[in-house]
Amino acid sequence: MLLNEKYKDSIFNNSIYFKFPWRKYQAKFLENFQKHKSDNHLHVIAPPGAGKTVLGLEMVRRINKKTLLFAPTLTIKNQWKNRFQELFDSKSNFSEISTEIKHLKSLNFTTYQAIFSLRADFDSTDSFVDYFKKNGIEVLVFDEAHHLKRAWWKVLMELKSNSFFTIIALTATPPFDSSNLEMKRYFDLCGEVDEEITIPELVKEKALCPHQDYIYLSKPDKSEIEYIVNYRKRIASFIQFLKENSNFLLLLKEHAFYKNTKEHIQEIYNDPAYFSSILVFLHHCGEEISAEKLIIFGFDESETIEFPALTIEWVEILLQKLLFDYRDTNIGFTDVLHLVEVDLRKIGGIHQKKVNLISIESVFKKLTNSSSKLNSIVEITKFEEANFKQDLRLVILTDFIRKEFLGLHENYTTQINKVGVVPIFHYLKMKLKDVSKIAVLSGTLVIVHENCLSSLKKYFEIHPHQIKPVENANHFVQLVPNGASSNKIVQAITEIFEKGIITVLIGTKSLLGEGWDAPSINSLILASNVGSFVSSNQMRGRAIRVQKANKTGHIWHLASIDVTDVSGGKDIEQLKQRFQSFVGLNSNSNTIESGIERLSIPEFFSDNFDVIEYNNKTFELAKNRDVLENQWRQAIAIGSSLKKVINFNYINQSIFNKNKKIYFTDMVKILFVEIGIGLSYLTFDFLLKNIRIILSGGLSSVIKFFIITLFTFFVPRTYKAIKYYFLFGNAYKLIEKISKTILKTMLELNLLETEINKVSLTVLKEGNGRVSCSLDGATYQENKLFIDALNEVLEPLENPRYLIQRDSWLKGKLGVFNVHAVPKLFELNKKTANLFFNNFKKHIGKSTLVYGRNEEGRKLILKARLFHLKYLLNNTSKNQVVWK
Repeated sequence: MLLNEKYKDSIFNNSIYFKFPWRKYQAKFLENFQKHKSDNHLHVIAPPGAGKTVLGLEMVRRINKKTLLFAPTLTIKNQWKNRFQELFDSKSNFSEISTEIKHLKSLNFTTYQAIFSLRADFDSTDSFVDYFKKNGIEVLVFDEAHHLKRAWWKVLMELKSNSFFTIIALTATPPFDSSNLEMKRYFDLCGEVDEEITIPELVKEKALCPHQDYIYLSKPDKSEIEYIVNYRKRIASFIQFLKENSNFLLLLKEHAFYKNTKEHIQEIYNDPAYFSSILVFLHHCGEEISAEKLIIFGFDESETIEFPALTIEWVEILLQKLLFDYRDTNIGFTDVLHLVEVDLRKIGGIHQKKVNLISIESVFKKLTNSSSKLNSIVEITKFEEANFKQDLRLVILTDFIRKEFLGLHENYTTQINKVGVVPIFHYLKMKLKDVSKIAVLSGTLVIVHENCLSSLKKYFEIHPHQIKPVENANHFVQLVPNGASSNKIVQAITEIFEKGIITVLIGTKSLLGEGWDAPSINSLILASNVGSFVSSNQMRGRAIRVQKANKTGHIWHLASIDVTDVSGGKDIEQLKQRFQSFVGLNSNSNTIESGIERLSIPEFFSDNFDVIEYNNKTFELAKNRDVLENQWRQAIAIGSSLKKVINFNYINQSIFNKNKKIYFTDMVKILFVEIGIGLSYLTFDFLLKNIRIILSGGLSSVIKFFIITLFTFFVPRTYKAIKYYFLFGNAYKLIEKISKTILKTMLELNLLETEINKVSLTVLKEGNGRVSCSLDGATYQENKLFIDALNEVLEPLENPRYLIQRDSWLKGKLGVFNVHAVPKLFELNKKTANLFFNNFKKHIGKSTLVYGRNEEGRKLILKARLFHLKYLLNNTSKNQVVWK
């Protein structure tokens, strides 16, 4: 039976089919095609190189109805059309194709911008939607929908919400690191993820090559360091000025929240961080905070409160609220606030109405544009030239061109104070021995060595007026495109790069970062400040495509260390953000996982941190290309799929600043062992020293003195040990019990489609004060629901509808306070919240369910937030993806 005989609206016959065998991971997805299609949404995540275009076309073929496909760019739109004609149209006679949205046929390829422009032609939603109904469109395909601007998304949701379509969504980079609002828009349009094709599967099938990320660090130069240090000093002086400013302190004391706390309870509950920052600042300045101010946090008058230290973060919160968020409420202190704002602007602590005392824009720019990064690029390029030799195909991607430095004489390169295409070009041509194979390729600037011209002329005609010598760059010429020749130049340079006539290509991420295909790339330097997963993953995908046997890919990431910040500064922070969703090889343990930890980058940067030694070790690792392939093979062999794992840190930061690697449970054990040893020694010492007194009948005096000594030296330690045990010592068991509670509740609410006997819960002590938890055997969606729920229970409270307080008389006396949110998955109504609560009591013990929207609940939430600040790290739990 022909395909078009099955359905009256079919568009394909049996001559339309995929011409090649399916890879295993593709076949696996297609086996579940009907199941995924049951809700009329098919949402697939597949990294660059997975063949998602082919999978998308096969899904369209199987649904076999009139289709409209959206792509982010014209280039990608044409790629879809070409793939269909080359790989599916076996007789090359399918004519029902259109690339014009105003002339729809059976199979249509367009862009998001095109439908946005089309919407302006219709004066109502009905007429807009009717256009597609009349043309019989029943399937919408969204390629890389993370590209959607808000206006584009609005038009597509208007179309989707007012008609019935089957939705196919494909992406290599879902916007997991975007805001909650952006994430909601994305999933509202595309639906929940049905399946993810993973990088380990692709490496296993040799669809992607073995690869590794490397981080190359640098320190800013002397002038840049001085700038950063002076800024930190100005911030410290500014904060000290605030603490000594009697008018500013009077403003806080006269603030309505502080002066008339009871009358403003509702406003305080709406923004508790504001009131907390006022209290913390005043307390630090010696003001005695009355019990009346603390009662609204749920504390009893008899409780002793340990206030958090006044950190820069607290000052930042306070000033943001006073100067911008609620400035109109402090009318009586307009002059005071004006002077504070003027002083803060002078030192650069305000950017676009945002107070930023930690990583201001000017300091960040000093780090991201540090000339030390240009030297880093040179050193990496030299290393890779020696490493790959004639096989090198290196691409350097950056954010900006920086044409203002074009033509700069070599004697004046010290004037270069920004990272960009032209600065990188200058540094390489000045410091590399052979510069004939360097080229620049961007949308508006193309530079090649004159030796390459004869090769380029084989691919397109170059007129003399298109060749322009580059000033102060001997033997380099600029190619000036004229209209249609732009694409030809890109194609031609790509071709000679593939052949090795060019081996080092410098370009912008906007041109080469997405959609550009050069499978020969074996080394990539990301000289980009982009921290987002979406952009950086697309760029990273350029280097991991397969071209020939035994290819390995190196991806280099640059960071400049802020020497005034023990965490490394904003550059390191962005790098950590970039790696949150990257999955790759941990060469130390031969495992495959996400997160920057797999690259052994220091968690803290001490004053004596040796950048040169660190980079030399990185180069030693990168030399072992043959080992890399074997490491991937071994790592893939120990697992079968990527699992979402949650890691919970239960180390108390204030106690373990000097030694971050001690388990908290170990610390509790150490305290108890210390008590035991000390008690034994003290008893023996007493008996030895007082044997004569005991024998002479003075036993009662000895016992009395012995008891006093015990209380003086050991009772405080015992109290401390018991308290820490209740806080953290049983964290492993607690997480295991909470995990079982979530799993049981999911089962009772029919949120698991997988048979329960195929699902297993894994809770492990990982070391460094971490417990990891994963749900094995479950589907992608089930695993996501479970991890999200566990994360919500373990993380600091935000604003839950229901919360659970764990009850214990002894814990109360010790000042231990445990409160958890009921996960959003179970807080739909009181019935589901109670179901989770009852399971919680069975597994964990005596506790109370509290409604978070009344006064009692709000007090509990505020108190829990203070408790979390007092005892825990800022990020107690962290999601990770692990191949297992």
